[in-house]
Amino acid sequence: MVTVALCSFLSRVSTPFTPGAASRYYRLRQVDRDGSTEYSPVVAVTVAGAAAASCTAYPNPFADELYVALPAGTEPQPATAVLTTLTGQPVLSAPLQPQAAPQRLSLPGLAPGIYVLRLTTAAGTTTQRISHR
Repeated sequence: MVTVALCSFLSRVSTPFTPGAASRYYRLRQVDRDGSTEYSPVVAVTVAGAAAASCTAYPNPFADELYVALPAGTEPQPATAVLTTLTGQPVLSAPLQPQAAPQRLSLPGLAPGIYVLRLTTAAGTTTQRISHR
């Protein structure tokens, strides 16, 4: 009979997410109690929403108009913009047409505060926290 005392320790080293970088490579390093180390095989992880991460909204903070720039791609695809309060209440839902120029969202009468803008494209979904003054 073999008795194994379980001991776990997680050390995480992270690099910031870079929009457009679709693949990341990881491996684990196991350090035993006697100090010896072993490495796992390298594993490739594909980031499905990398293209969606390049969607941007500006200016931030904004007054009455917010501009949304979709990622430049080989084939333009429609997108949807949903603006919600921090509690999740929808304020605006608007389809965005595939075009090169940033698109304007007019939001007159919107109460000042912090909002969440969710942009959904065929490549994935990204969220951005924005402020209305």
